[in-house]
Amino acid sequence: NKMDAVNVARVFAPNILKPDNDQLAIAMEIIPKVSVILETLILHHDMIFKELDVQYRVSKESERSLFVPF
Repeated sequence: NKMDAVNVARVFAPNILKPDNDQLAIAMEIIPKVSVILETLILHHDMIFKELDVQYRVSKESERSLFVPF
């Protein structure tokens, strides 16, 4: 993928923040801030979601060990 974290965050920020039509001006002020937050989440996902990843791997390994082929 040729998009870096900044560009991905810019694309998704307006979609995550769904303003009402009458709040469009407020949304335009907030979108850059949301973009920075998303960029941080993307760049540091391994640190932020480390515990979730470990739990996911453990649960997947447990599922595999329970599988009995016929």
